[in-house]
Amino acid sequence: MAHEISIAALLKKFDNDMESYPDILDAVYENVKTLAEQIQKALQSKEFLTVADEKFPQSTTPLVADPITKQYSKEIIAWSVAILTSSWTEWVFTSKSNDDSIYQTDLQYNQDPSRQAARQNVKIALPYIRNSILDALDKARKIGTCKETHYNPEPLKDLANIELRD
Repeated sequence: MAHEISIAALLKKFDNDMESYPDILDAVYENVKTLAEQIQKALQSKEFLTVADEKFPQSTTPLVADPITKQYSKEIIAWSVAILTSSWTEWVFTSKSNDDSIYQTDLQYNQDPSRQAARQNVKIALPYIRNSILDALDKARKIGTCKETHYNPEPLKDLANIELRD
């Protein structure tokens, strides 16, 4: 049976934690560790991951996510950061852009110029978010398949630029 990851639960906890942690990066790190563990379990339910050390079943380099030893590989952490921050950003801008959302309709802010600007700006930015993330992924894949650069970013040869598009 496949292990599924609840994006709704992930976003709710992360959003709540961002309010309670003084530094947003602390909230990111705490939540990405949890997500990394969920990714590893989900992947292990679908695929056989080779274990590097038989004494530690979670030693699935570069997909290590072990809350007991507190070892997390940079690769699975980065993957988790990408999922968490991309989905949170898409959700926040989408929800705040809805004409009937509290963000758009709260009468308390009708006379606040900064709130008026914010209401408009979320709507302006929304169509760019998804495309910029997808375009960056496409460019990264291109870098990762480029034999001439030994599969590494080489900004002197190719900047791999993205252009914001709606």
